[in-house]
Amino acid sequence: MRLGSTSSARIALADAALAMYDGADAYGKGRSQMDGGDYQSAADSFGSAAAAFAVSHVLLDNATAGLRGDGATDTAALLPLLKSKGAYMREFETYARGWQHTGFAYRARAEGNATISGYEAALASQLFADLQSPSVFSADAARNFDILAPMVPRTADSGTVQSAAEYLMFTVSSASPETIPSGAAAQAFDVYGSGFLPGAQVQLSQGSWNGDTYRLDAIQETVSLTHIRCAVNIPTCAGFKGEYNVYVQNPDGAVRCLPWGVRVADYENPITIEPRWASPGETIAFHISDYDSTLYPGTRVKLVGLDGETIEASGETVTGDVELECTLAIPSDAKGQMYELFTGPPEGSAWDFRDVTFSVLDGPTVTGMDWYIQPRATTASRTVMGMNFESGAQVRLRGSDGSYIDATDETLRQGPRLQMNLAIPPTATIGWYDIEIQTPGMTTWNRVYDAYLVNPRPLIAGISPSTAMAGETISAVILGNDFISSAGFQAGLSMDLRAEDVVSQSPGSITCSLKIPPGTPPGDYNLFVHINTDLDSGIGGETTWAYNAFRVTQGYSKVTSVSPGQVQRDHRTALYIQGINFKPGAHVRLKQGAVTIDAEDEQVAGTFLTCEVTAHGFSTPPGPYDVYVENPSTPEDPGVTENYPLENGVTVL
Repeated sequence: MRLGSTSSARIALADAALAMYDGADAYGKGRSQMDGGDYQSAADSFGSAAAAFAVSHVLLDNATAGLRGDGATDTAALLPLLKSKGAYMREFETYARGWQHTGFAYRARAEGNATISGYEAALASQLFADLQSPSVFSADAARNFDILAPMVPRTADSGTVQSAAEYLMFTVSSASPETIPSGAAAQAFDVYGSGFLPGAQVQLSQGSWNGDTYRLDAIQETVSLTHIRCAVNIPTCAGFKGEYNVYVQNPDGAVRCLPWGVRVADYENPITIEPRWASPGETIAFHISDYDSTLYPGTRVKLVGLDGETIEASGETVTGDVELECTLAIPSDAKGQMYELFTGPPEGSAWDFRDVTFSVLDGPTVTGMDWYIQPRATTASRTVMGMNFESGAQVRLRGSDGSYIDATDETLRQGPRLQMNLAIPPTATIGWYDIEIQTPGMTTWNRVYDAYLVNPRPLIAGISPSTAMAGETISAVILGNDFISSAGFQAGLSMDLRAEDVVSQSPGSITCSLKIPPGTPPGDYNLFVHINTDLDSGIGGETTWAYNAFRVTQGYSKVTSVSPGQVQRDHRTALYIQGINFKPGAHVRLKQGAVTIDAEDEQVAGTFLTCEVTAHGFSTPPGPYDVYVENPSTPEDPGVTENYPLENGVTVL
């Protein structure tokens, strides 16, 4: 093993400790702010703590990987401790996220916004629930869950706490492990995201959900709102090796996908290289361990940069079918970038991509960010992680159209990390951006490709019509901005009262069909629009709310059509009436001024009502009559309720 890699691992370990301390400081600050009633600041502090803990566990994982097999006498004892500390950081991240949403919930409650308060409390409750299995945070998480329970909406019939899935978008964000060994029996597999419902199913597929290509159905799914724990059985035959999409299907039939979220290979780490990086002008001994295929004598090796630059190895020597030693001479003018590894047979032009990367470090190199998604027309604080950072470094985003977004206030932190502010203009191009970095004295920019996603920022100006009765279905237009037509949309009054046929007609308008279920309580409702720029994986979603934007009124009866439209005097005629909010025992009347014709034998079936009417002789003048459906008096609705007739619905001949 190269000494530099061992040193890098130990540096990563030190950086992980620093991030851990930063997270602990931010968490303690958040608890003090919660106690003082500054809920928004507390939520921000908890968010910073969670981000720091996330950085810490990534660095711990990197350090663990780098220290394996370094030959140091203390490593064998150190590795289990690093693994345990990494798991602790993951749990602390979840715990801090729970507190972050608790802060949002308390802020919304203080502002009198019950909808958002319930949403955030439900999400926080689920995060705390995920920690109630054996965990360092089990007791505190259970206590927080009980404290939040009164804030979470409850169903009217049973009084049980509503699932937060009503509020959350259905997405699949990650899966673990990322590599599963071929032939594994009941391999534990974790899927993370949001909006998972009890009974959700997991499937690994090299094509579509339930497609004809190789697929593997998970078993023993244990589902929470943000986490599915399951198991998969992996056949040993060669056809099942390779990359798989990770699918989740909810019981309502909705499916979400994490593209190429897991790999099936002969070994958990099918191919490794050592070292993982070098500098321009350096010549290094390069080692490949390949358990995913056979390395034949004469195997060739090359590295291909993301810009197409190629570095060919020399002196390739294969030992034991799985080990290869060679020499890499990095040109003095090589660009600082990521290179992909390829191997090929002794002769010919065929090369195989080996799904592992090598870095040439020329100046600053970006290895990650604390968060990689941001809507336009917003400003956010971001932290870039990497190597060879210097004070005075500059960072910018480069769009696919050649546009640039410059960061500001770049500040060097220990790690090394660069903290900065990113202000995304309202007119910025939607999509993935490269991250470019430059330190003082450099004339070029080092780049990481497709590393930052700029989303639309939908805003709601209003909805027309803005009112409907319970039981009514209306066609509505939502007005606003940034409703880009290339995205997928969801809209509605809550996550369980969603619109249908949601279509962007222009960046400023969305059309939809809104069905208000019978029995919906009257009152003002918040309106939401969710825009999703990646229709398969759910990555890039942005949700906006307009508070008290829609009013639901009492569900009175309303007649929309009558057949037949004519009746003969002194003849008994059957009428078929269609409308909404018809209740058993409803009575039908035909009215013309002071004249009323009472129907008989009314039978209600959902939105239909049948009855019979007789227009008696000269006491019933001919002409058009309005058709009324009057619902009966009930203890909940005393007296004859208001109703909406069909004017001139029937003509007496």
